[in-house]
Amino acid sequence: MKNFLLIISVLLIAANANAQEAFSFGVKGGASFFNYDTEFLNKHDNPNISNYEQETLPGYNIGVFAKIFLTGPLYFQPEVYYSQKSMKETITVVEGSIPLKFAKNDVMHFVDVPLLLNATIFDFTFAGKIYGMAGPNFSFLTSSKETYGTNFGTTSNPNTEDLIKDATENDFKTLNYTLQAGLGYEIRKFHVDFRYERGLMNMSEENFDMTLNNFMIGIGLRFM
Repeated sequence: MKNFLLIISVLLIAANANAQEAFSFGVKGGASFFNYDTEFLNKHDNPNISNYEQETLPGYNIGVFAKIFLTGPLYFQPEVYYSQKSMKETITVVEGSIPLKFAKNDVMHFVDVPLLLNATIFDFTFAGKIYGMAGPNFSFLTSSKETYGTNFGTTSNPNTEDLIKDATENDFKTLNYTLQAGLGYEIRKFHVDFRYERGLMNMSEENFDMTLNNFMIGIGLRFM
């Protein structure tokens, strides 16, 4: 009887372990350090704009993920997370021989849906494992806000403000396709990963040609 109960206990533990191996889910969050390969398309149409500079600020993301066993070392890892990206822009306008600099800030909010293939590279058993991941990401813009600086009072031309706003307005596309790839380390229910994300399309509807470059670091916790 004791042996029978022992065998049943071992089978239940194995079944539970296999169930956890077949499917798990958890929460994740992290930081992103990104920039945009940007070409200002309206420079020739606006000769008074002599220079355009862009500075991106660190962003963040928070969301959920799942891991679904496929075969061997392979897992399907879908994710859904909220992310924020922001940047500062400096536009230099020449009036006569006097260069004037104007500031503009953009804050963008996204819901990202990466569909990743996760592959174990090295399994150290009790010491954790190293894995690689890669796949497409569908990035949905939920909102964006442009804020202009208050330094338009320095210009003598009342049309300068309208010129700058028309020339640098960034009407972002609501859907952006990217690719993500990276490496991670997992031990027990915790993981940390490093990713590179590359945009596959121009994010801007007008005035700019913008393609995303993004380096991400994230941590996660599995519940199963």
